[in-house]
Amino acid sequence: MEEQQESLSVFTRTRRRLAREKLLFRLGPLYVVRSPLQYILLGWILAAGMIWMALRVRFLPVADTAITLIQWCSWPLLIGLAIVVGVLFTFRLKVRGKAGFVLSSLIFVLTPFAAYSMVETFNGLEAYARSASIVFMNIVAFGLVYLFFLVIFGNYRWAILFGTGLLYLFAAACYFIMIFRGTPFVPLDILSSGTAANVADNYVFELSWNWAVATVQCGLIMGFGFQLGSANLKRVRWKLTLRALAVLVVLGAVSIFFSEAYLQEKGYAISYWNQEESYEQYGNWLAFCINLRNVYPEKPASYSADTVDNVISSLLIDDGISPKDERAYNLLTGAADYEPSDATPNIIMIMNESFADLQSLGSGFETNIDVMPFFNSLQENTIRGTLQVSVTGGGTACTEYEVLTGNAQRFLPSGAVAYSANIHDNTPSMVWTLREQGYQTEAFHPYYISGWNREKAYMYLGFEDYTFLEDILPEEILDMTYNDRVSAVESIDPEDGDVYNRDYMSDHYDFKLVEELYEARNTAEPFFLFNVTIQNHGGYTDGCPNFKESVHITDMEGNYPQAERYLSLMHASDQAFEELISYFEDVDEPTIVVMFGDHQPGVEQEFYEELYGGKSLDELSEEELMTRFQTPFVIWANYDIPETNIGTISANYLSTLVMETAGVKMTQYNRYLASLYSRVPVISNVGFQDANGESSYSCVGTDYESLINDYQCVAYNNLLDYSNRNWSLFSLSGKAITTVE
Repeated sequence: MEEQQESLSVFTRTRRRLAREKLLFRLGPLYVVRSPLQYILLGWILAAGMIWMALRVRFLPVADTAITLIQWCSWPLLIGLAIVVGVLFTFRLKVRGKAGFVLSSLIFVLTPFAAYSMVETFNGLEAYARSASIVFMNIVAFGLVYLFFLVIFGNYRWAILFGTGLLYLFAAACYFIMIFRGTPFVPLDILSSGTAANVADNYVFELSWNWAVATVQCGLIMGFGFQLGSANLKRVRWKLTLRALAVLVVLGAVSIFFSEAYLQEKGYAISYWNQEESYEQYGNWLAFCINLRNVYPEKPASYSADTVDNVISSLLIDDGISPKDERAYNLLTGAADYEPSDATPNIIMIMNESFADLQSLGSGFETNIDVMPFFNSLQENTIRGTLQVSVTGGGTACTEYEVLTGNAQRFLPSGAVAYSANIHDNTPSMVWTLREQGYQTEAFHPYYISGWNREKAYMYLGFEDYTFLEDILPEEILDMTYNDRVSAVESIDPEDGDVYNRDYMSDHYDFKLVEELYEARNTAEPFFLFNVTIQNHGGYTDGCPNFKESVHITDMEGNYPQAERYLSLMHASDQAFEELISYFEDVDEPTIVVMFGDHQPGVEQEFYEELYGGKSLDELSEEELMTRFQTPFVIWANYDIPETNIGTISANYLSTLVMETAGVKMTQYNRYLASLYSRVPVISNVGFQDANGESSYSCVGTDYESLINDYQCVAYNNLLDYSNRNWSLFSLSGKAITTVE
């Protein structure tokens, strides 16, 4: 008897469990609801959220009367739907049949409006404070996302779930990338997700009200999607042909909607030198979608592989230089008097992470101690100047690409990183040019090998050897948490101890390893080392036990702890650089040391605004904006070289200047760049500067427009036209580079 009762009890429990699971499956996200009271309460919470959204729409600032009309039409409708939701949940009413389909369809149609508000709210922007046409285009763009998932699933519920989830992740990406880098999220950032993951641990994620509100909005949208948007379109008997037609409609709408002709007709254009302004003007998702048109570089309209040789020859001849001799326009003397010498000095080239002189910006500021006393004191056997780069706050590999190849980042799509997207075979570079002359070529970066696809990019650019963080620290240390890793790292060099600064390798220890690599070189060959440091990488929001701030701003009204932390890092870099120069002063072999910054840091926006007299960064003049994209550089030698300040040059010219200073042979391309420099010394994403110092965002209508168009054609042949690359312009041998013995 007891066995029968126990068996019955087990059967009863199993039946109840199965029934509960069936109920939970039907209820979806409401599986936590155990009682009618909880169900009613949840319903009215959803209704209250909807009413809150309606009131938010009602009182938003608007750009024109059309948006006002949308406001007055939408907010009463949202309140009405909220009341309907509350009633449905209170009385547990089920809307079936045509009424259910109509209600679900209405929710589905309204979802893009809510999603648009969610994305913009997440990023602190007012969704409806724009013109009616831009709001309409945004709603259409969001609607296409949901329509895409509807076509795939044939179900309102899953279309809303996946569409909203995707857009929420997109909003989060926009938010965090803006915090990290100070520039918006663009399509090509997706290719750099691995690099972003490597450094994410060094940033502090601060919860904002915008983030919280957007998350609530996301929950409301998904909640309505689960509860009311469950009408299954399969019941409407969609046939395969109809779905295929729907796919074509979506694709056609996207292609037409975001076509160049349509956008030009509407007067919409992305400002590629100021993406932040464009994202504010057009909205995050719409601006992102417009940027999709530029994922891959377009062939210049005037491009022909057969004419690239003539472009270079013509400019050299204009400077009185025969394309067949080795002379070039001299960047230092301003004359066509460059002659390669027999000297083959070692070249140590350092791209110092976020190395910048912020005191040179705007009105400047005072600090308690000199930030870079040694760097600024270098005079003897020193060439110094200002480097115009194409990125700010991040994008290290972009400056690296410009310096090593001589190609301008401006000719690539906004946000493009050539290392990840475009370098897939042996690519002409400064490295190959030196390697052809017998140089041993080595790269060193004390961070993860996965960053910016450097392992493959370095091979294709001509480096024979490269050293990364994985080659320096054992795996067991790399796998440790931050505090344990910092403690363990210091045991590597107990006599020195200054190995890590925050969670990055210090410049002090980085330069010590540079010295060791130099000493381990093959002394029978000249040595070229390219070092990318990491100490000053972004993530200035938190103090660390292994780094104390030494620099404090003394004459600014605001409190800027991030800026002060960054300036203290600069001071540490300066001290480390002094040690490095002291080492090479005692080296017998002729050696050149080059150091430059890749971009300015991403510190408080308010700090920059105070520097520029309280201006918003969107209000800066052309000249002021260009200073936001400048870093200092120095070329020092332990033997006699000219001593001068060359002024401002863009990053694409730096390798030519370095090789000219070293006296090594240069390719026709480098000699062409030297001649181009005499006419347009600055070519960057943010603008141009001619020989008279006049700045312009665009080259259109300028005296040098044709020169820039020609340069773009040459750079296209150099980087992208693999099958028709004119190696006679880019290698000393005139032949395609495979390997160099």
